Amino acid sequence: LPSHDMAEILKRYRNLIQHFLDRYGYDEVAKWKIELWKPNTHVLETIAQEELALLKLNDNQLDLTKTEDYLTFFSLIKQEIQGIIPDLEVGGSGITLNLEKDSYKDFIQTWSVQKVKPDFITFTAYSLDILKQNFDNADSQALISSDSNFLKASLREAKQIIEQAQLCSKLIVSEFNLTNSSRDIINDSAFKGPYIIKNLLALLDICDLVGYWQFSDISFTSFDVNEKESFGGSGLISKSGIAKPSFYAFDFVILK
Repeated sequence: LPSHDMAEILKRYRNLIQHFLDRYGYDEVAKWKIELWKPNTHVLETIAQEELALLKLNDNQLDLTKTEDYLTFFSLIKQEIQGIIPDLEVGGSGITLNLEKDSYKDFIQTWSVQKVKPDFITFTAYSLDILKQNFDNADSQALISSDSNFLKASLREAKQIIEQAQLCSKLIVSEFNLTNSSRDIINDSAFKGPYIIKNLLALLDICDLVGYWQFSDISFTSFDVNEKESFGGSGLISKSGIAKPSFYAFDFVILK
């Protein structure tokens, strides 16, 4: 960030939303959704970017990995955005089901009693999570979930928790995949086709929107894979634009 000062960040949001408004018009932008991510400590440690969670508000420091500080951040940003476009939905916080399954219930309960609430709640889910390799905790779950219905069961439970807390009415999966690794060859295999179809159909009555991570392998191509067409990238298409089995899974679901 050019600045970690909250006043400057609010100004950046204000200018960005005004730019969208000038460029695309009110009716278009009002249909968008903005997700404000609550940084996860394990993710920041993995990418060595812990400072991204630290902001300055007046004479105080906010640590966005902490619930109270994130909710302060969320409230300020949401009010800033909707002060310009009241109909634009703002939510969060990208709860990682496989990393935060034992703690997000308290987070949702705390959020539900705040004055400023999200218009939707977002989750991410990966049955096979490489971040767990960094865990030192002996109580941590196995690297690969043994539950073939992991995504459906986890999100059904999340929906019940959100409804009981009366936090909001919309549940969105902003990211899902079997794995968040960009070097897992299973991403290039025929397995991903039925995996995606199975999970999308299972979530129809649970979620309002489901986002797959991600579209193209080109996001992860680098010098060590430039000469290889198949290298385990997590996209629906290869770096050369060749459709994978995962792509045809979406094609099948949409057409059928």
